[in-house]
Amino acid sequence: MLFITACLLTFSIAMLFLSDLLSMAAIITHFFGVFTLVFGMVFIVLIVLDKRDRL
Repeated sequence: MLFITACLLTFSIAMLFLSDLLSMAAIITHFFGVFTLVFGMVFIVLIVLDKRDRL
């Protein structure tokens, strides 16, 4: 009985740790995605302005 309880406790702690790691990874990927989006938009605007200045 004690062994089963210890296994469940270890499992729940491991799941909490794993979910914490996953949420951290999700935050990092979300931040990276937003950064890429903003950078891409700025890049496109710069290219458009550069092309307009040349014409």
